[in-house]
Amino acid sequence: MQGQSTPHAVRRVHSASSWRHDRGGVRVQPQIQKHLRDQSQILKQQPHHPLPRLNENGETLLSAVLNESTSLFDACAAQLASVGWVAIRVGLAHPELSAVAEEGMKAYPRMVCGKVVHPLTGKVREGVDPAGVKRGDRFALVHDEAAFPDGAAKWPALFAMDDTMTTLAVKLAAAVEKERRLPFTLQGRSDAMIACFPGGGTEYGAHLDSNLEGSAQHGLDPRKVTSILYLNEDWKEVDGGALCLHDPRQLCWHTVLPQADTLVFFRADRVLHRVAPCHRWRLALTVFLSGTYRDRIV
Repeated sequence: MQGQSTPHAVRRVHSASSWRHDRGGVRVQPQIQKHLRDQSQILKQQPHHPLPRLNENGETLLSAVLNESTSLFDACAAQLASVGWVAIRVGLAHPELSAVAEEGMKAYPRMVCGKVVHPLTGKVREGVDPAGVKRGDRFALVHDEAAFPDGAAKWPALFAMDDTMTTLAVKLAAAVEKERRLPFTLQGRSDAMIACFPGGGTEYGAHLDSNLEGSAQHGLDPRKVTSILYLNEDWKEVDGGALCLHDPRQLCWHTVLPQADTLVFFRADRVLHRVAPCHRWRLALTVFLSGTYRDRIV
């Protein structure tokens, strides 16, 4: 999901201890985003189908890490190559998830809403992303001192989960390297962004996280995969807030409820997605995985 000031990672490394966080703005392709806005109501009328988690009753990502197994991460990369997305159980314990959610809620007053500033008039529009898409969440970057003063000392659960996201990113990057059907490799990650929808029907319109135009400062947008970890216990369908992933081949949406311990990977550069209206508080931790194209774009 696209942030107001999108963080990028640029260091080309392959170990969890040295992946770094960086930030930078992204210029949106106006012709693509205008088309999405024009088509949004038509697209929303297409059928919606629940997307099952890849490992609903099997090995979790954390158990795969512990056992030094690559098969589950290889399966994730294969799903990214074949359809562009995958939902999966991480294997996090209830106390870990609850602690992160609690810290996220405490930080809500310091989170910011999406907004854009007109380059000529300076007029500010709030409640939209850089493409002008309506968004009802508030968010903060984990390493933003204004949002999380004193860092890990005061927010231990959130910073520990940030480390876990790095570990999972490194494992997925190794699987993506082997999956030659994917046109890119992954070399880094963004700062984690914790986002909260406060209920009341707040939503996020259809958008792409990445684009090929990028910005004058950073060249091509490096984000290739979006990873979102959900933190919401006992989430029910009536609560709304599903992540909806558009399938242009089947002309439908695949939906993922934001249940705690669900992680979704999807192609940031290709998958149109939105958040359905939320009817209770909804928390998620997002990390963008950055990389470079091998020799083609598909």
